[in-house]
Amino acid sequence: MTPITQCPFDHAVITVRGRMDEAAAIYSRMGFTLTERSFHAAGSCNHLMVFERDYLELIGFPPAGQAIRPDLLESPIGLDGLVLKAGDTEGIHRELVASGFPAGAPQPLSRKLTLPGSSVEDEARFTTVRFPRGAVQGGRLYYCRHETPHLIWHPPFQSHANGAVGIASFTIAVPDPAAEAAKYERILDAKATIDADGAARLALGPTTLELMAPATLRSTLGALACNGADAEGREREAYMAMVTIKVRDLSAAQTVLQQGGFTPSRLGKSIVIAASEAMNCTIAFAE
Repeated sequence: MTPITQCPFDHAVITVRGRMDEAAAIYSRMGFTLTERSFHAAGSCNHLMVFERDYLELIGFPPAGQAIRPDLLESPIGLDGLVLKAGDTEGIHRELVASGFPAGAPQPLSRKLTLPGSSVEDEARFTTVRFPRGAVQGGRLYYCRHETPHLIWHPPFQSHANGAVGIASFTIAVPDPAAEAAKYERILDAKATIDADGAARLALGPTTLELMAPATLRSTLGALACNGADAEGREREAYMAMVTIKVRDLSAAQTVLQQGGFTPSRLGKSIVIAASEAMNCTIAFAE
């Protein structure tokens, strides 16, 4: 297994706003093991689905009456966060600023949690370097350094009934995939490949970042595609759209999904849950 520190991709974030109970129930029915709900001091709550090297996060509003993180108020329901793994956050910040990117200074983030089988409350701590919304197209991009990784990659969290082991790809709809890929090439110091249909792909360790024109994505997914509107209902030209989950056994994953009340659609070598059934994020499963 590749050490966590050598994997550029850290996690994907699905914003659910005030619908956390509904979202948690949906993803549990998909066969994911969700961590207990916990609360960030900054003003949000979450559940994680933790895999071998990365994870999928549901993030939403804290209980009524508590302050909400301003960036969540701007976020529509759906996939809205691409997070890269960080080591030296100060160094990353210096390099990004020197390269002309408007990255914010490293900021601490924390949340309380209690591990299964323990009666002791712990604190998961992180340091993030965030790009302002709009620095890249489609959603939020930031780096995250885990100060307490043992509280995230905890073995009981990593076993899923659907056999999920990691995030295979993260798909963003953008008007000009090649131009946006050039931006990520500078950020990631990586080379993109451009397909015949104009889609661009970059490797983030074992995860692929996929950039596709909205029309191409809609043509590929049809009714499985997400709604590209913003939090105010206005159509966006760019949006984060789909996550593909790597599973050990696709047939076994399909059985679990069907037992959860879903009817997966076949798409190439993958099976897919429509965004309309998964908090406006298309979820694909592949071996």
